[in-house]
Amino acid sequence: MNEVMERQKVKARMSREIPEAEIKLCPDEPVEPEAPAKMSVDEQIEAVKKLKELLDAGALTQDEFETKMKEIMGL
Repeated sequence: MNEVMERQKVKARMSREIPEAEIKLCPDEPVEPEAPAKMSVDEQIEAVKKLKELLDAGALTQDEFETKMKEIMGL
């Protein structure tokens, strides 16, 4: 339970930098597919960098990171 709470705290801190629409605060919630937003290449790069920070901080699993990265890149 503490690990889940810690992940949520890290995500909450990072959510100040990443719009809430781009991340889920609870890892137990199912990921819902969203219509791909048209992002510039620079915006895509910045979003992936921020996701990588969440991954490195332990706030995202590798699967969550890869899923969200594919959404951002439109793959």
